[in-house]
Amino acid sequence: MNLRVLEYFVAVADFGSVTAAADAVRVSQPSVSRQLRGLEASLGVTLLQQHRNHTVLSATGKLFLPVARDLLARSDRARSFVAALAEGVSPPLQIIAPESTIEALIAPLVASEPDINVADVLSVEPTDVFHRIADGQADLGLSTVVPPGELESRRLVDAHIQVVSRIENDPFAPGSVNLSNLDAQKLIVMTRTHYSRIRFDEAAAEAGLDLSFMREMRSVAVAQALATAGKGFPIITGIAFSNVTPHPISHKGACLTVPLYAAWAPGHYADQAIHHLLDRLIYLSRGRESCNCAEV
Repeated sequence: MNLRVLEYFVAVADFGSVTAAADAVRVSQPSVSRQLRGLEASLGVTLLQQHRNHTVLSATGKLFLPVARDLLARSDRARSFVAALAEGVSPPLQIIAPESTIEALIAPLVASEPDINVADVLSVEPTDVFHRIADGQADLGLSTVVPPGELESRRLVDAHIQVVSRIENDPFAPGSVNLSNLDAQKLIVMTRTHYSRIRFDEAAAEAGLDLSFMREMRSVAVAQALATAGKGFPIITGIAFSNVTPHPISHKGACLTVPLYAAWAPGHYADQAIHHLLDRLIYLSRGRESCNCAEV
């Protein structure tokens, strides 16, 4: 199967007609039409149908579209890998992770490690990360969700769950905060797609906290902005804004934490580069995840 004709097929899906697709890929319309008919003949299915003045995907075409996109994405990554080998540098990696993990670990890693080659980073919900890795949408995924057994994986670090308050009029003493001190506070929590939220809910229920003033947010950044404005206390993992104070939460003499995992496809062509990145990530995270909750 010619990858070029897959580009034509995806272009038709994106632009709605063979003519528009031909303009986008800078190939004559008759040539694009001929090659698309050849693709359908080789597969033995109808992928495209004419509907009034535009082209639409058939039912089979709609099912085939994500496969075509995946093949093209893999081809692009393979080209990047070969180009990196030719230049004697580490192959570029596509990474998928939650927003908080990108801000807390991936961005600082890229800034401090010039030999780490990151092609792009996509922010998704923690529960979606490893499904996308299994579907081949990226090279490496990071999440607090336990990876499925069919993927290669590593447990990286235990991330501390923190309560954040604005610097002015911080109601909490310096250092860690006992979970019981959050009783009846105006807490701002992430959705339950974040395992840190699930872990916090479990501990709060165990401690019998009054959570009637708690509100839920999807964005870690907006939650911290509300803390800056004095409108609540976010429960987060990762790096806090510079104008707020993060306090690790303790419960039963230990910090509340959630494990962070990495996962990738077995036999990945950039396996060595992935392990190198993860080694540096673990080293970087050691200083960021240090706290003492034992005496609280």
